[in-house]
Order: sequence, then C-alpha cells, then structure tokens
Amino acid sequence: EKRLCLPRESPLDKLGLSVRSYNALIAAGISTVGELIVCPVSKLKKTRHLGATSVEDIRACLERFDYELN
Repeated sequence: EKRLCLPRESPLDKLGLSVRSYNALIAAGISTVGELIVCPVSKLKKTRHLGATSVEDIRACLERFDYELN
C-alpha cells in the first residue's frame, strides 16, 4: 500500500482530522504534524476534549502518512 507524503512542518489541517480533534490540538498549542508526532500519547489523552476515540482518529490519520504517535 502506497503511503501519502506529508512533511513534518505541515499544518494539522492537512491530516484530515475530525473537527473535534483538530480544534482540541490547536487549543493545546499543537499546530504542525511534527509537533503532534513528538507529543506523548499520555499527554494527548489528558488534553481537554480529546478522549480515546479522538486519539484513535489522530492515530489513523497519521498512519495514512506513515507517521505514528509517540
């Protein structure tokens, strides 16, 4: 399966996240793919408005670009 290419400096809106996940990440000060992939999952789960479903949404969106959560 061919993966899509997305540079780490790309803004989060290029990932195709749900509106809830996107807004919660922006509110938490995470605005690029690079910032997201170095953020520990434990921190994401403690982020306001990011529950287990949102974290899985983020994980799935990152996998399409061959990235994974820390």
